[in-house]
Order: sequence, then C-alpha cells, then structure tokens
Amino acid sequence: MSDDENLLFEVSQPQSDIEESEPSSEEETAPEPVEEPQPEVEPAPVKRTKTGRIKKKASPKTRERLRKQLAAGRAKSLEIRRRNKKLKELDKRKKLDEEDKKLLEELQDRKTNQELRDEIKRLREGMKTKEPEAKVELPPKPQKSQTVAVPKEELPPVVQRRIKSHLPYGHLFFKKK
Repeated sequence: MSDDENLLFEVSQPQSDIEESEPSSEEETAPEPVEEPQPEVEPAPVKRTKTGRIKKKASPKTRERLRKQLAAGRAKSLEIRRRNKKLKELDKRKKLDEEDKKLLEELQDRKTNQELRDEIKRLREGMKTKEPEAKVELPPKPQKSQTVAVPKEELPPVVQRRIKSHLPYGHLFFKKK
C-alpha cells in the first residue's frame, strides 16, 4: 500500500505568526521577475429583469429624461393626494353638519317634561270620567258550508289499483289482501 491511499487530507505546513529571518545572501534576496497576468476582459454579465427582458445601461440623455418624468409624476401624485385629502375633509364636515341638523330637529320635536306631565294628567282624568267602552261587536263567524248527502247508488264505482313500489323490498309494503 502506498501512502497516497491512506492519506485522507493533505496538510500544508502550518503558517506561523513569526516571520522567518531574511536570508543572508544576495542571491536568495534577488526578486524574481513576476509576470503580471494580463487581466482578461470579461464581458459584462447580461442583466435580465423578471420578465426576461435584457436590461441595458441608460444613456445620460435617457437618464435625464427619466428623472424629469419621475419628478413630474411625484409632483402630480402629491397634488392628487392633497386634493383627495381636501375632498375627504369636506365630505366629513358635510356629514357632521347633517348629523347635527338631525339631532337639533330631534331636540326641537321632543316635548319638555312639563308638557309630558300635563298630557299624563289629562289622560288619567279622561280614563276616570270615561265609562268603560262598550264591547265591540265582532263580525259573525262564517258558517260552514252545508254538505249534500249523495246516496251510494249514485256514486260511480271506485276502481282499486295495485300500487307497485320501486324501492328495494317494496313489495313487502303493499301485500295483497
């Protein structure tokens, strides 16, 4: 078996916080020429909206136009909100005025306590002096219509039919006599 088979993880040399001493010879300190990798120009990733439309950067002219439209939209929205607020206040005032009028009418129509006491006294005196009312005549009860007796001989014969049931075990309910 080789060591590679038993090796699960490669462990690198632990990095210590202590710096190693610089090498004494000049050969070792000579900087190695480092090749600067040329940055590869990656194409900018294509941004898409939720609908899948490709989003492009707007030109300065377009941005300015959009900013003006946005400012105009905000101003219009603010104007509409203020107008609606005034209309709501006006409706609220009208509603309160109507309720106040109803309450005022109710108070004016309401009788005072003294008027109510006088009316009660007058009604009591009227009850004392008044004789008990005569019984009101009820309308006569409707009479039952008189039935005419017909002898059996004049009646046509009754045909008896056998009733069949469509229910399961329905024949048990209608037995022959």
